Amino acid sequence: MVISPKSGDANQQRMFYFMPVIFLVFCYNFASGLALYWTTQNIFSIVQLYLTRNRPLPQLEKKSVVAKREAVAQKVAQKKQKKRKP
Repeated sequence: MVISPKSGDANQQRMFYFMPVIFLVFCYNFASGLALYWTTQNIFSIVQLYLTRNRPLPQLEKKSVVAKREAVAQKVAQKKQKKRKP
């Protein structure tokens, strides 16, 4: 819960901190399938969040306006040729 985004309400933040403890008590006192599901789901979520936050940002490439216009013109010409062919 520490690595998840913060909400604005202080009561909600406290609830988010105590929720894993409450689930731990409930899940591990009942069916083992529920405890296994909850544990594995949390592990996968933590790994997924770690991987997505540590991924490098994509490099943006600047394309010229002329190249974009030529690409659009080629696509329009191709569509017109497809419509002409019966």
